[in-house]
Amino acid sequence: VTAATAYGYVEAGGLVGYNRASSGTANITNSYATGNVLAESSETGEWICAGGLVGETSAFSDGTADITNSYATGSVTATVDADDEAWAGGLVGYSSSYSSGSTADITNSYATGNVSATGDYGAYAGGLVAYNRAYLGTADITNSYATGSSVSATSDDAAYAGGLVGYNYAFSDTATAAITNSYATGSATATADDYSCAGGLVGGIYASSDGTADITNSYATGNVSATGSDEAYAGGLVGYSSSYSSGSTANIIDSYATGSVTTTAEGGTWAGGLLGYNRVSSGTANITDSYATGSVTAATAYGYVEAGGLV
Repeated sequence: VTAATAYGYVEAGGLVGYNRASSGTANITNSYATGNVLAESSETGEWICAGGLVGETSAFSDGTADITNSYATGSVTATVDADDEAWAGGLVGYSSSYSSGSTADITNSYATGNVSATGDYGAYAGGLVAYNRAYLGTADITNSYATGSSVSATSDDAAYAGGLVGYNYAFSDTATAAITNSYATGSATATADDYSCAGGLVGGIYASSDGTADITNSYATGNVSATGSDEAYAGGLVGYSSSYSSGSTANIIDSYATGSVTTTAEGGTWAGGLLGYNRVSSGTANITDSYATGSVTAATAYGYVEAGGLV
């Protein structure tokens, strides 16, 4: 599948470009795609989205847009040369639940293709999902995995790369974007002129307004690298994690990482065998019964250098 434009949105999927449940159901079950997917634009003011199975799946107003028992095996590439974002996911480019009671869950599903996202304004790449967001409802990932050999994100601004999910976001007190019983085996590489975040499982996590973005009983085995002209964050499991509001959670429980971790930046670098940077403004971001075994290397021309075998 190839989708290209000079102006406007691009959403490309091996099976479905845009899957939306305004209300009712728009579920995808027992389905698959095997072809490569390419979404690109040379000049646009909009984002580019590509997924091995679905470009975007979104649920509104108590609707369900769940993906169950499904897979994709092709490579996925999203490229935009102008000032906007590129999202590329081995299974789904962008997954979101917008309303309380809505669901965009992914269960018992997988992707095996390599993934690459390049965007001037931002790039998000995930072996399974590039950008997973629960705004009010649920966007949980359960019993799922990605085994593509490489996931990469490159941007002049910010880049997020995760072996399973590029960026995982739970926004409010009714929102959950939990990852449970899931894993990734491929390498994750993020390169940016501003800041980069790379994680063997998840590039970046953000939980706010009592949202839940916990990782439980999950693991990553791939090597991780983040390079930024300003800042770089890398972790064997998660690159950057933030629990921002009272009641929000970004906990890591019964999980592990075995890959090597490397960060390089002209400004500051943060590298951890399990988690690169753990920030709690409020709420919780606890690490429980988890471990890392990979080597950790951090280097910078000036500024902070912080590295740990775990965090």
